[in-house]
Amino acid sequence: MEQTGIYCNHLISVLLDLGAQFSVAHSAHIKLSFGLTRGKNDKVDSKRIAEFAYRFNDKLEPYKPKRAVVDELDTLCKLRKKLMKMKNQISVPLNELKSFGAEAKHKLYKSNTAKSLEAITLDIKSVTKAIRQLIKSDERLKELDTWIGSVVGVGAVTTPAVIVVTNEFTNDFSAKQMCSFCGVAPFTHQSGSSLNGKNRVSHKANKYLKTLLNMCAMSAIQTNSDLGRFYHRKLSEGKNKMSALNAVRYS
Repeated sequence: MEQTGIYCNHLISVLLDLGAQFSVAHSAHIKLSFGLTRGKNDKVDSKRIAEFAYRFNDKLEPYKPKRAVVDELDTLCKLRKKLMKMKNQISVPLNELKSFGAEAKHKLYKSNTAKSLEAITLDIKSVTKAIRQLIKSDERLKELDTWIGSVVGVGAVTTPAVIVVTNEFTNDFSAKQMCSFCGVAPFTHQSGSSLNGKNRVSHKANKYLKTLLNMCAMSAIQTNSDLGRFYHRKLSEGKNKMSALNAVRYS
């Protein structure tokens, strides 16, 4: 079946109760496998999903459900992400008004958003605390949190995100596949003798996890750790700052 978020949860639950073997495919995998297509409706989509399942039957992986505690962790992480987005939607314009000297507008904006910002900030702290408590309540999550958090620059927001995305490292991602999934793996951009561009990352990626890895890398390069020294060595070799930073994210 096609992954449609919460809309396929009921069917997945029933199939798991029946002990059925099935696979859940990302919508992008299905869509891109058909090349250039036009139009869509439920009937056409059903045929395409069925054809995809038939053509790639030997490559589909059986669905691996998350443990209840990981599913709960996933929900809390998504909630925190939404709350952070809400906070930024208010705080960023507020800071911009102050930076550009619009004092009257800044004062008006601040007086009408102060309570909202305070409430959202409290909710973010509450959710963050719930995430930490949930991790501490489960031995496996606690172990993974310790392993992931031992990497220089990786903090309390990134560790649960990695645990959820990898389903406790049970999805059989190789290191290169994980880097590709996060959008930090460089790919060649070359065709014959007419096109020979620089290697670059793909936009087909989990942008949220890429953002988290970027913040981790920014923190790591400011230390005297192996990653920090690796970054400066890349700079001394002639790499530009973004390429060197991406090398740290890739590592």
